[in-house]
Amino acid sequence: MAEHNQSSEERLDMANYVPLYKQLAQIFQQRIKTGIYTSGEKLPSERELMETFKVSRITVTAAIQELEQYGLVYRKKGKGTFVTRPRIVGLSSFGSFTSDILQRGMIPSSRIIEMTTVPADEELTTHLGVEAGEYCIKLSRVRFANEIPVAIETTYLPEKLVLGLEKEDLEKGSLFAILERRFGLHPSWSEGIFEAASAKPDQAQLLKIKPGAPVLLVQRVTLDKNDVPLEWAYSIYRADSFSFSTGRQAIDN
Repeated sequence: MAEHNQSSEERLDMANYVPLYKQLAQIFQQRIKTGIYTSGEKLPSERELMETFKVSRITVTAAIQELEQYGLVYRKKGKGTFVTRPRIVGLSSFGSFTSDILQRGMIPSSRIIEMTTVPADEELTTHLGVEAGEYCIKLSRVRFANEIPVAIETTYLPEKLVLGLEKEDLEKGSLFAILERRFGLHPSWSEGIFEAASAKPDQAQLLKIKPGAPVLLVQRVTLDKNDVPLEWAYSIYRADSFSFSTGRQAIDN
């Protein structure tokens, strides 16, 4: 475990109205945020923290519990407390994955695992408003953030709207950006549902997680400004990597 010196800004203020355990938790939140402590790194023991910050075990335990509630650390029985993998916080899942990841200072990329044409079944006719048997493009990709696999996304688009899509760079480029630039289509609205599930063996292999690990399933329909369906997407997100936001919603009284 690397040693980390305590700066003057990290001293606890006994006269502050903020409880000591919260002050201590805030110090470690900042250390994790700034990369002083990295994913998988072990934190100092409770005794070391007690001696360093001159506080009681109760204070240290409460601070660690707070970090656990924020999903920043996890405990291994008999081994200590470790920093978790950083989450991608506030992703909407209803917009462009590429844009969302870029806005969070990370590098997005994709790997195509399947691209083909399929005749529309009942599910596709419902979601995309196409005729039964009409051909649709099926595009399946593993999505990466900073080269870490974080999602599997399967997208269906009416073939008549995107003829020649296979010629585009769909591993580095944004699908939504390509739809606008190449095909004059303008994704304007998305609607979808979330579902909790466990990773199947093939999904776990692609996402580099254990079979049965928690994942989030997201189904999304994207429409243009005239409510014409442009795509239906079915995505599987690593639950240990994402925190989703639905945005502000009106509440009916």
